[in-house]
Amino acid sequence: MRCNQAYPFFFLFYLLSAIRFTIFVSVLNFTVMEIRVKSLKFDADEKLLAYVDKKVSKLAKFFDGVDPVDVTLSLLHEPDNKNVSIQAHIPGEELIIERNAKTFEEAVTEAVDLMKEKIVRAKEKKFEK
Repeated sequence: MRCNQAYPFFFLFYLLSAIRFTIFVSVLNFTVMEIRVKSLKFDADEKLLAYVDKKVSKLAKFFDGVDPVDVTLSLLHEPDNKNVSIQAHIPGEELIIERNAKTFEEAVTEAVDLMKEKIVRAKEKKFEK
């Protein structure tokens, strides 16, 4: 009989902790963005994929509607033969940035920085109307 009497208290405790977690997540402005990475003419290792994911996931801070983001890594026949193309899909627009560099890390960093600027401009343009 004592177990049945304690049940409402455990349920209430569980409910309050779930509400607290929801508030905590909403305060953090936690958003999940789909990032699709494609490598052409080579197999990307886990370290490079983790780097791309880390850098590209920061784009969600600048506009909530960025989803999905397509990243294409490829090799070219030029001196700066590492090519990165980032396509970000926002409502009503598709933003594309392409960069070449000596390493994929440099190309990803440059492309993400330019995409940040492009997203901010698109967001300002959208909210001006």
